[in-house]
Amino acid sequence: MLKHFVPVILLFFCITSVSFADSFTEKSIKDFVRESGYSESEQAAIVNTLTEAEAAGFDSTMLFPRIKEAKAKKVSAQRLISVLKKEIERLISAESILSQIPEGKAFLKNQASLLRAANLIAWGAEEAELLAIVTACKNRPEDFQQATILFVSLVTWGLERGSSLELTEAAALSKLKSRNFPGIQELLVRGRGNSIPPEKLAFEIIKALPEITNFSELKRRILYE
Repeated sequence: MLKHFVPVILLFFCITSVSFADSFTEKSIKDFVRESGYSESEQAAIVNTLTEAEAAGFDSTMLFPRIKEAKAKKVSAQRLISVLKKEIERLISAESILSQIPEGKAFLKNQASLLRAANLIAWGAEEAELLAIVTACKNRPEDFQQATILFVSLVTWGLERGSSLELTEAAALSKLKSRNFPGIQELLVRGRGNSIPPEKLAFEIIKALPEITNFSELKRRILYE
């Protein structure tokens, strides 16, 4: 049975990275870790993990939000290091996948996009799904985050995975503003309330998206309002 849309499910994808104007030096990285409150030996282990990220070609500051989160939640250093290592692995995977297509180059240059790609992998997205969303967003890379949120929310809500991807691609390729992407979910919810099968309504939305210029127009076309 399809579930009601729960915004909390998207919290994982709404975490944004901290922006830093300049690359951190080894000394400043140590200073940042020192503020985490871990013991000296634990701090050294955390710094070594961040060094691994740098060696892999990533700016270690991308992982700083994880350290802040761990401090706030009083996570053990061992657990934090495990999380950081997994994050590095996902970043490597995301980099490898994005580098497969020309469209991925712009996303590789953007830390936030790279992190979102890694988060999508962590959620369980398949390689082909990530590449499809990136390709659909090639002319509007700034909307990549909202597109990934839409895809995850549709799948989590219960829409068939293939339909969720097609609907996400259609939205990214349309003239619809990304701030209106969540409205697509609401159309499906309202349609179900009117006894319209979600898969059928998704198909109708996909057909309508190339022909509309705003969400109000889409709403009229789909719900006749």
